[in-house]
Amino acid sequence: MLSYLHSFHAGNRADLHKHGGLLALLAAMRKDPEPITYIETHAGRGRYDLNAPQAKKTGEYLTGAAALWQAKPPPRGLAPLAQGIQAENEDRDDLRYYPGSPMLAAKALRQRDRLELCELHPKEAPALRQTLARFRRAKIRHVDGLEWVKSAPGLQSRRALILIDPSYEQAAEYEALGAWLPEMSARLPSASFCLWLPLLPDGRHLPMLEALKENLKAPTMLGSVTWAANAKADRGLIGSALMIVRAPDGLAGGLARVQRDLLKLLKAPEKGARVERLTG
Repeated sequence: MLSYLHSFHAGNRADLHKHGGLLALLAAMRKDPEPITYIETHAGRGRYDLNAPQAKKTGEYLTGAAALWQAKPPPRGLAPLAQGIQAENEDRDDLRYYPGSPMLAAKALRQRDRLELCELHPKEAPALRQTLARFRRAKIRHVDGLEWVKSAPGLQSRRALILIDPSYEQAAEYEALGAWLPEMSARLPSASFCLWLPLLPDGRHLPMLEALKENLKAPTMLGSVTWAANAKADRGLIGSALMIVRAPDGLAGGLARVQRDLLKLLKAPEKGARVERLTG
């Protein structure tokens, strides 16, 4: 959705889960020396100013990134993300900037890895290009990322990680992703996929989740955290989930640590963290 701007929600609790999990995933994948092609279908602007009017309007970062910033030392599972946030606020005593997934991935990946970052929004794509300008191995594409992946040359033979992080502003996105992910995971047998899902009190995410359970043929892991029992959480979220298709060896333990430490940070019951195998 071109009306959606992540600046309103950057650094919220869902971002801590998403980005902490992403860094654990990249750490597990880096154990294999083969190069990684890292792809984002909904990349955003790459870096967010928490003093901007959008972030100030919602204040969602106050219970997310700000809580992690204030944790000294940060919990072990979230330490890589805390370091990433610190790097964006070097020589500052206060928290102002929050790194998006493109920035975190660009710094976590190796020189032999490459990044393909897709963003369709007419204002966010130029901002992303400017933010990532110093990373020569990052290609910024002002395109529909889901469509680009379908036609990208050479992907079938590459070891890839594809992050799918849509806005879910329209109900049709759930249905579309329920069909897209099984199709593309079958078409790209060397690729891993990481899909972020919002956990919502009205359960609108559940039909997509059930469709993916039924139609995905590759081994799939689901990591989820639930931090609230009602809709008084960020964006009405009661939690956050990451679905990983073809998860690398060793990820389950790292993801479990991220989720457990996140709930400790949020002072939520640890029983709200789960890592489960959905298929395979």
